[in-house]
Amino acid sequence: KATIKKQWDEIIRKGYGEPVSIELAKEERIGKSFVKYMFLHKFQNTALVWTIVFYKPQETWFVNALSYDGKLEPLYKQQ
Repeated sequence: KATIKKQWDEIIRKGYGEPVSIELAKEERIGKSFVKYMFLHKFQNTALVWTIVFYKPQETWFVNALSYDGKLEPLYKQQ
C-alpha cells in the first residue's frame, strides 16, 4: 500500500501540483437505493473530479462505482 500511495503522490504532484482542497460538488440520488457524490479535488495547476456511487440493497451501503477524471462538464447544471 505504501508503495502505491507514494507512486500516486509523485505522479499527481508532478502533473497537477500540490493539493489545495477537496469539496463536495454534487450529490444525486435514485430512489432510496443509490446515491452519487462528485467531489472536486483541487490542485495548484488543475482539478480532478472524483465520482463515488453507493448502493443500498437492504440495510447496508456498498461502493458500487468509483472513478476520477479531469472532466468538469458533469458538474455544471444543465439548463
